[in-house]
Amino acid sequence: MSNGQKKFITRGEFIFLSFSSAVGFFTGVGIAVLKDRREDQEESIAESLESAVSDAASTPETSAGTIPRDERITDDYIIVVGLQQLTMYVFKGGANIRQFPVSVGASRTPTPPGEYFIKGKVRNPSWHFPKRRLDLLEDYPKGHVPSRDPRNPIRHYWIELRRVEKPDKNIPIGIHGTNMSKSIPGRNSQGCIRMNKEGIYYVAKNIPLYTRLDIIEDVSIDKYLKD
Repeated sequence: MSNGQKKFITRGEFIFLSFSSAVGFFTGVGIAVLKDRREDQEESIAESLESAVSDAASTPETSAGTIPRDERITDDYIIVVGLQQLTMYVFKGGANIRQFPVSVGASRTPTPPGEYFIKGKVRNPSWHFPKRRLDLLEDYPKGHVPSRDPRNPIRHYWIELRRVEKPDKNIPIGIHGTNMSKSIPGRNSQGCIRMNKEGIYYVAKNIPLYTRLDIIEDVSIDKYLKD
């Protein structure tokens, strides 16, 4: 595990996602807090359903709109998600080294294109059913579902994303596994990027934190290839 990964896993930090008014700071679907826990412990993550997330969810180590000097966005790897192609492309050294099928947002909850980076990783996230926007979650399990429960819709890993232009602002989408493998590839998520077990494990195990990730409507692979 890299120094960047250790720092993320060991410091107390809000991962995001909260529509709960209990703390009075966030609008989202649930809160996952890492408090000096190892990556292999279960964490509670819920897939957010609305785009409104408070600016208050910045990490204590950073000031608004900045990234610490030792945590700059890197392009050793570049991840590209093509919304039309329903594919994740992994580039390294100007070569396309891997491709994975993905599911992206449905028509009423589309995945927003943009420039992102990988902020954090949580292994074996558990599921908490959101208390709002129930119309979008009629097929999802109710209540709390432990990480290894086969009903858990966000299996294996949660990969936290941030926008490049607002690195301290939590956003309501991420990359995660699924218990609905037949939904991949497709357009059926709440805005997140779903991957099968092989794909999410590859990203979690091989792609460093602060790696650049582009979500593009129609990918031109040549743009990322180098001679």
